[in-house]
Amino acid sequence: AMAGDCTYQIAVDAPYFMYGTATDGIYRSLTTLPWLDLSASYWDQAANEMFTIGGKLYFTMGSLCIGNYGSAGVMFYNRDLAEDLHVPDLYEKVWDGTWTVDLLTEYSQQAMIDLDGNGKMDYDNDQWGVAFCHPQIYPIFPIALGFRYTQKDEDGSYKLVLETEKNLSVLWACEDLVEYGMLGHDWESFVSDRPLGESVDCIFNEGRVLFRFDTANADMTAAECNYGILPIPKYDLSQENYMTSSVCYVSTVVCVPRILSEAEADKAGFMLEVMASLSEVTTFPTYVEKLLEMKKSPDPESTRVLQLVFGNMTYDFMYSYYVNHFPRIITRMVFQAGTDRFASTIKNYKDGLELALEDLELAFLSHES
Repeated sequence: AMAGDCTYQIAVDAPYFMYGTATDGIYRSLTTLPWLDLSASYWDQAANEMFTIGGKLYFTMGSLCIGNYGSAGVMFYNRDLAEDLHVPDLYEKVWDGTWTVDLLTEYSQQAMIDLDGNGKMDYDNDQWGVAFCHPQIYPIFPIALGFRYTQKDEDGSYKLVLETEKNLSVLWACEDLVEYGMLGHDWESFVSDRPLGESVDCIFNEGRVLFRFDTANADMTAAECNYGILPIPKYDLSQENYMTSSVCYVSTVVCVPRILSEAEADKAGFMLEVMASLSEVTTFPTYVEKLLEMKKSPDPESTRVLQLVFGNMTYDFMYSYYVNHFPRIITRMVFQAGTDRFASTIKNYKDGLELALEDLELAFLSHES
């Protein structure tokens, strides 16, 4: 696009990488393409809302963006261990709407046992409640519980909403759960003062972990037990839907270069609309089916869960763009610094975050559609 050679008419990448080129004016607003029906079910309405600034939508997600759904956060659970611990049928909890973070914490605490009796929890020898597989994925978890970095004003601009009682309550709940969790070896740079072990990468740690927080497309073929797939729980019973988000650096969005002629842009919009509409009834359901086959088809309820999860995607502007790497700060707070430092942390970073949001918004608005 910058060379002006119009080599590509449609581009696909992660929002984490795309917003830099979007602020450079590389892309055309999708709202200018007459063939696109962005209100259709095969386009992600939550993504449309989140990525639109000043009426301009430089990229979005839809049924053809398989990477977006594959990188959605879910909870895998060890059904064999759950049966041994007399944990009730968790699918029933999901379908009756009572699967909450309090229950996840309760069952994780119940699962945590010092098996070797040495008076301390060892990653390789003992039994844990929950495994957190990668720190870059973790920010999805509080977002699914209702934590929000930003929200839109009535004029369509973004503002910080970090200093809310709900955000603090969500982080308290996350911090409580961490006590019963084990971390993988990719966490060193985040929480250097906590014991770390590589055994979390053995799926359920040879059957000694009850829950595993990971992405829907995680390779589970080596799982050592029967397992199921659950949504991330609700924060509490007042939360209407189970929610999840996608990993900002591997989820996928689609866009169209601004340098295209009107005829080329018209064709690109037409092709996007056709691909998205067909994907809704072909590629996307096939993907869900094959995803479960890859995972040894754990149980029939998993299909329903994935459909539920993929139908309730939510996004946060700051996490999707990883603005100033602040989601890393929140992750470190939960696992290391403690939520008692929430107010002071926000105070230290607030001015920089507001400036970054303002600069980002101005860059988006300064280019032609």
